[in-house]
Amino acid sequence: KNKETGQAGEPRLQFNNFMVLQDVMEARAKKLSVKMELSQLKEETVQQLEDLFEMHKGNQALNFIVYDVEEKINLQMPSRSQKVKISQELLNEIKGFELDYKLN
Repeated sequence: KNKETGQAGEPRLQFNNFMVLQDVMEARAKKLSVKMELSQLKEETVQQLEDLFEMHKGNQALNFIVYDVEEKINLQMPSRSQKVKISQELLNEIKGFELDYKLN
């Protein structure tokens, strides 16, 4: 409000913090969910993903979403033992497996 007239003034923005987008992802993302179709669930792929997540150990939760479009099944499976450090490098590696992911 304007002290002299008592009327509301123009809205203003106040910035409290600036972060590089990559830092925001690493600092604010709490969980990585990897989505894979049931047909992609092969022992070799699972082993490769396990190795990948071992290389990117951290404190953020890891979750798997396995789905089957034909049967309309969607199964959420949180990992109890494995946690990861979410980074652009890890996300690029997951894309290399032709898997989708989401960050929470």
